[in-house]
Amino acid sequence: MNHLDEISDLLHVLPDFLSHDVCNEIVEYSESNPNIFYNRNKTNINYGVNGDVGEYYAAEVSHRSSRDLWKKHFKDLEFDGVGLTEGQINKYNKGAFIPPHNDRNGIFTFHTICIPLQTNDDNCLIFGDPDVYHNNIDIEEAQKEGRIEIFRDKKGYGYHFEGTKPIHWVPPVTTNRYSLVLIF
Repeated sequence: MNHLDEISDLLHVLPDFLSHDVCNEIVEYSESNPNIFYNRNKTNINYGVNGDVGEYYAAEVSHRSSRDLWKKHFKDLEFDGVGLTEGQINKYNKGAFIPPHNDRNGIFTFHTICIPLQTNDDNCLIFGDPDVYHNNIDIEEAQKEGRIEIFRDKKGYGYHFEGTKPIHWVPPVTTNRYSLVLIF
């Protein structure tokens, strides 16, 4: 069975989930605090479905690690009646990527929302058949064939998926990129 067919009802686009001002504030916070980031290919490694490892940085967003940011924007945030459990800012330098993977945030993950903090049509989040990535298949062709769904980076949009089943990845980015991942 086609993985995209399996998960398509679990994927949703939430236009303007975060305002441009909030996105800008998170990027500014990230750039002003470069020491908050750790390398995900060395610490808390996010293994792909084939055991491969990405090349990007992450920073926790919580009441402990980013008190003011958490209190101002995330403390009382809910989605579909479920409170925010944790957040993570992902930082990608040009060429960085995340291989196809399933999120393994635990059995209590109901919703994950990935939010690009900048707009760039060259950068994206992809859901679906990991063979597209592993066999270097053109993503535009794979989307036309119904094997994957491409979500282009649009500042503040929320790309939501339910549970931990959907396989997704970020192809090598063409520019520096920041995104926010929220777990409910």
